Amino acid sequence: SLSSIDASLSATSVCVMLAIGIYRCKWAVLEEAIIDNIRASASAIIILLLIGAIAGSWMVSGVVPTMIYYGLKILHPSFFLVASCVICAGVSLMTGSSWTTIATIGVALMGTGQAMGFPEGWIAGAIISGAYFGDKLSLLSDTTVSVFYNITCSRILLLWHNLMFGIIILVWGLLFFFGCFSDVYWMVLVIIIVIHTIRE
Repeated sequence: SLSSIDASLSATSVCVMLAIGIYRCKWAVLEEAIIDNIRASASAIIILLLIGAIAGSWMVSGVVPTMIYYGLKILHPSFFLVASCVICAGVSLMTGSSWTTIATIGVALMGTGQAMGFPEGWIAGAIISGAYFGDKLSLLSDTTVSVFYNITCSRILLLWHNLMFGIIILVWGLLFFFGCFSDVYWMVLVIIIVIHTIRE
């Protein structure tokens, strides 16, 4: 079976052959476009490399086990899921990386939640929700930086749209983690309100 890299290279080769054969595009033009894209995404690649270094150093130095120990002492089960979501959102907003947040704070919160008796799916939902909320709004995020370099709209406009969409979804998630939606009808009503608000 083909790996994802083999599939990506095969698709790229087919696209290059179509561009040269059918659309009569010169190789120099394609090569210049490839170089421009690599140059634009270089900062995002460096950020991703640093994420691995941070996650590994936290695991080796004992930061994550320490967080689990103090998390059991500080966090109460009645607000653990909400606190997990908010903590991950704050850390992801400051670091600019959802992956770093999930690989460090998320691992610690997963261990804490399992010790408290929460299902793994609920804990993972709270962690990932918070991590991606902060990632989409952070100016340090690799994806946000890549979007800034590859689109022509204003950075403020992009962040404003991300903020409006993110706050609606985060509030809905926090209410869900608080247990406000014990009935399916309430969940459907909130989904309809969110969709209507996004369309407006």
